[in-house]
Amino acid sequence: MLKAEQMLRRHFPNMPVYDVEKVLQHAFLKGSGRVGRSGMVESEEKKVALAVEAHIRHVHTQYDVLLENGLDREEARVAVWDLVTSIKAAWMGEKAVNVNQRRGRGRKLRPQPPRALR
Repeated sequence: MLKAEQMLRRHFPNMPVYDVEKVLQHAFLKGSGRVGRSGMVESEEKKVALAVEAHIRHVHTQYDVLLENGLDREEARVAVWDLVTSIKAAWMGEKAVNVNQRRGRGRKLRPQPPRALR
């Protein structure tokens, strides 16, 4: 897991510590069968990127709510993809997340852990 942590910190330098820890605990847990431990993914870099995307999708978007409300996986993924890529880019240091863009306020903030976990 040390290699995964090093790669997360190198590729996602702005990723909050909380999120780094959660990705490591969830996606890279030995025997989990999750993307971080899969032999089906061709590179370690790809495993890290997929694990981060999955974490963002489940923790920082309404993805699970959309599934609960009847959307299929593909529809739900499409619905949250812009937010997933925006947060991922911010964690990579590419740009800030504009969390209020859809509400018209335009404030740029760094991604934060869910309120219940702060």
